[in-house]
Amino acid sequence: MSTSYSNTLLLAKQGAGENANTWGTILNDNVIDMVDNAFSTNITGAIDFSTETTITLTQNNGLGDQSRLTVLGITGTRGDSTSIVSLIVPTFTTADGGSNGVTWGGKMYIVRNPNNFKVKVYNAGNVGSNVPKNSTMGVLTTPTTVVPLFSGFYSSSVGDTANQINSSFLQSVSIGVTAGDPSFNYGRITQSSISATSFNNGLITNLSATGAATLAGHTTFSSIATFNGDVSVNKRSMCAMTTIVCSATTTIDLALTNFFYVKASGAVAGAVSVSLATPTNGLVGQTGAIYLVNGTSAGNSTFTFPTSVWKFPGGIAPTKTAAAGSVDLLTYFVRDVSSDGTLKAIDIAAISNFTAS
Repeated sequence: MSTSYSNTLLLAKQGAGENANTWGTILNDNVIDMVDNAFSTNITGAIDFSTETTITLTQNNGLGDQSRLTVLGITGTRGDSTSIVSLIVPTFTTADGGSNGVTWGGKMYIVRNPNNFKVKVYNAGNVGSNVPKNSTMGVLTTPTTVVPLFSGFYSSSVGDTANQINSSFLQSVSIGVTAGDPSFNYGRITQSSISATSFNNGLITNLSATGAATLAGHTTFSSIATFNGDVSVNKRSMCAMTTIVCSATTTIDLALTNFFYVKASGAVAGAVSVSLATPTNGLVGQTGAIYLVNGTSAGNSTFTFPTSVWKFPGGIAPTKTAAAGSVDLLTYFVRDVSSDGTLKAIDIAAISNFTAS
């Protein structure tokens, strides 16, 4: 039986008894080296679109070629930044896994396109997928089509009305800084700025948003989000409430949230005395509410404010409602914080004697 070749990587499969004196060389050159080649990117044999509009990846049985590579580096400079060039990848046949019942076909590519033009990746007879300019995209080429797996933009500007940005990771990117209204769906943005952009269902870290940026769906901000301009909320705006159960000196950490439920409750039934120390980690302009609650078995408990950081109208601290289960409300505004982060003034307005239910 003569040598055949595997479906996807085109590795040599020597026949029984074939190449008696050269099988080791063929194994090294046409299998082992080719597997090593498959996890590389092109250095020589560049995929250069400076003068080409269509490039078909080379495909050779048991020899070095472009289609076996995992990472495809696109190069070239074109005068027209609206160009869409074509990269044709092989139409891989389907292989049957035999007794394990698994059938497979196709190959994943990572296409690096740090250029000012888009690259359409497809195999014969299908629509394929566009790799945007200044981006990297993972694609899966199957026997029938080419589909995107993930994409990422880096150190670039995205303002292209013809291309939505979906299922992506973006880092150090400006979105919407040029004409257009791009839409970003289901992804993650890190250390980036967005403007005139719709962002739906994703994770945003260290974001600076200017202009008319729309955040819809379930959007999570991690770290600090800075908005330069008005912020309009058409529906509800919620903030988590932190519960603190205490019986002695307690320090509220304002970094946790804006709203606190501080409940006096001892190890045994009876009144306790709670001393509220200077809160930590407050930021100037932070505002919120602090509920002071007597537990149902802690009637006549007291709350005191031993530091001058707490500022009350007329300098008179409120007296906690004594009844078990009673709820008093303090609304606060952080007015002053020292250069080392220590709170200097937190202004308080008190409303007394709510009921627990």
